[in-house]
Amino acid sequence: MSTQTDTSSFHVHDIMEMLAENNHTLDLQQMINLIVEKFGSMARFSSCSMKDMNVHQTVDFLVSRQKLIEVSPGKFSFNSQARCKH
Repeated sequence: MSTQTDTSSFHVHDIMEMLAENNHTLDLQQMINLIVEKFGSMARFSSCSMKDMNVHQTVDFLVSRQKLIEVSPGKFSFNSQARCKH
């Protein structure tokens, strides 16, 4: 699968939906790699409260908001209980 090389903008909901569909449990680097594979290395992400985040900032954001939770040492999964209601 090839990645995009242009700068595209996505909402973090797109990442959350991808993770919810596939029920991934990954370390943070694997999570970053999965996001880059799907959305491209130059992708930028926005949330309802943050704008113009790169993939690393987005993963940090998702962890800080408990959208990604540590389910075993160093392994994270999408927290279906933290799904946005809008």
